[in-house]
Amino acid sequence: MFISKTPNRNSPSTYLLRESYRENRKVKKWTLANLTKLGTVIIAKIQEELKVNKLVPVSEVLGTTEYLSHDTVEVTLAAKTKSKILQHS
Repeated sequence: MFISKTPNRNSPSTYLLRESYRENRKVKKWTLANLTKLGTVIIAKIQEELKVNKLVPVSEVLGTTEYLSHDTVEVTLAAKTKSKILQHS
């Protein structure tokens, strides 16, 4: 997993939480969440965490075959990130 920064011409850059995978020998990216509204401080903390700890897909940990919707993942990640930052403050 990684965070990609996509510049926009007349508006602020977009920050996306992405995961890469291979399909027919081609590397593709899957967007897990749009992190833009979290702000640059929180996004930087998430980037640090991703460098230190390897995150794995939920399906590997829980053994699920069903994926959560984009909104559910975004809200869950934001809530966990916010609570973790508040604990360290």
